[in-house]
Amino acid sequence: MTNPLPVQERPDVPGARSARKSKEADLLEQCALFDLHRASRVLTTLYNSHLRSTGMTMAQFTLLRNIAALSPAGVTQIADAMLMDRTSVTRLIEPLIKSGYLISKPGEDDRRIRNVSITQEGLDALARTHQAWRQAQKELYDIIGPDQWIVVRRALRDTVHIVRHWQQDLGKEGGRELAA
Repeated sequence: MTNPLPVQERPDVPGARSARKSKEADLLEQCALFDLHRASRVLTTLYNSHLRSTGMTMAQFTLLRNIAALSPAGVTQIADAMLMDRTSVTRLIEPLIKSGYLISKPGEDDRRIRNVSITQEGLDALARTHQAWRQAQKELYDIIGPDQWIVVRRALRDTVHIVRHWQQDLGKEGGRELAA
């Protein structure tokens, strides 16, 4: 009976172990974040091309959808839910407030905390933009197919879960809290 493992993974083959180490070294030289950024830019362009006619970007649409689900919510709660920093959330919220899609009011319990809520105008904008977003989703699905769609979604969600869990277990690194 032949061994089903590839030669580089077989312990009985001389040099297989060094081939495994070499393969691992090659993989570690490839930057996962670089690939994620490239994928993000490609997908953001695809989605934004569909949303362009709505006057909203994908970042704004995602933020508005999350705020609609959390509303009312403080900036920290929104940032935590979206795995973003407070500064980025605040920067994205400001134009949406100026557009009348969101309102920001002092918290009832703690007036230092600003609670952000979606307005009716914001809900209307979400409804208008939703169809463009669905078209972007459908185009991506058609391009990559159902099998790749499932693989990509699962890989991204699993990666976020694994890294977040590791960060929580680790707690702090070098006296500095790990980013959420």
